[in-house]
Amino acid sequence: MVPMTRVDFHLHSTYSDGALDPRELAQQLAVDGVAFAALTDHDSIDGLADFRQALEQRDVGFVSGVEITVQCPDGEAHLLGYGIQPSDAELQATLVALRQAQAPGV
Repeated sequence: MVPMTRVDFHLHSTYSDGALDPRELAQQLAVDGVAFAALTDHDSIDGLADFRQALEQRDVGFVSGVEITVQCPDGEAHLLGYGIQPSDAELQATLVALRQAQAPGV
């Protein structure tokens, strides 16, 4: 029997609607035996650096990610993106604009 590699490519931290901060999340993943993980917070890449660093300290593979909220004719949709460049200025500006548009009273 071939051993199974555990991955989780749809995770949320306290930068979105998750219960754990990125470092705590990385710790839990390591305890659970996850080999590769992607943090895909809603419209935020703010936790990626901490998440990546914490995973590296625990020998867990990292994939950069984000979950982008878009409006469609039938309502809201969430697009998952992987292998993104968190340093991309256009991506950063887009995510800020999305969060501002969703803020109450805007």
